[in-house]
Amino acid sequence: MNKQNRKRLGDLLLEVGLISKEQLDKALEIQKQTGEKLGQVLLNQNFVTQQDIIQVLEFQLGIPHVDLEKYNIDSSACLLISENLAKRYGLIPIQKTNGVLTVAMSDPLNVFAIDDIKIFSGMDVQPVIATLKDINNAIDKYYSAQKAMQAVEEFKKEHGTVKIGNESDEQASDEINNSPAVKLLNSIIEQAINNNASDIHIEPFERYIKIRFRIDGQLMEAMRPEIEIMPSVVTRMKIISGLNIAEKRLPQDGRFQLWSMAMNMI
Repeated sequence: MNKQNRKRLGDLLLEVGLISKEQLDKALEIQKQTGEKLGQVLLNQNFVTQQDIIQVLEFQLGIPHVDLEKYNIDSSACLLISENLAKRYGLIPIQKTNGVLTVAMSDPLNVFAIDDIKIFSGMDVQPVIATLKDINNAIDKYYSAQKAMQAVEEFKKEHGTVKIGNESDEQASDEINNSPAVKLLNSIIEQAINNNASDIHIEPFERYIKIRFRIDGQLMEAMRPEIEIMPSVVTRMKIISGLNIAEKRLPQDGRFQLWSMAMNMI
């Protein structure tokens, strides 16, 4: 970032007359006591609105504003940094082009965040501004798939290669309740919720499982893990749905309830 872009948010808001010197001093004092970001303190004190901050950064410094609810985020860009880093700084990568990573940030003046992203991604960073609420929603949506695939890898490390049909129902039931299959199925459901999916389709093929979500009437592929996890996933679904895990020939109907932070009970 150039020297102009290193100007502090409080000074920018003061220059354009959105806050007074007294309000800035009060906000800085609260920031010292709480450790919160200055922008958040100003919002909490109702000195400015989120739109005020966006307009100042966009028009005074030329930092573009992005509406993440309407933006087609590149999921592969998200994987260039960890979820912990994204949550720590309130940001999410949204696009990568020719060695440049575009990152939506709630505080695009945070040079420490930008430096950390450069180190982790190995790319130059182009900051854009988005609301913290939209960023947090995007983090929940796009990193949930990453959690699911991590659960798949954890399953493979713990169980190795499993021959389909070689394990007994009792053995599967005993192992599933405390296995990575629980994390995997929870992650799949969480990702479906975050994507506002109405259906989850789990379709076994010879060497892999195709997991698809129905979103706005269209089936969208979410992931394609190896077939080895299928017995554990099926057994886990039968257990939580109150089905007979020994029955493999006849179709069964079941249901279950779970609690989601996004939607309470579903």
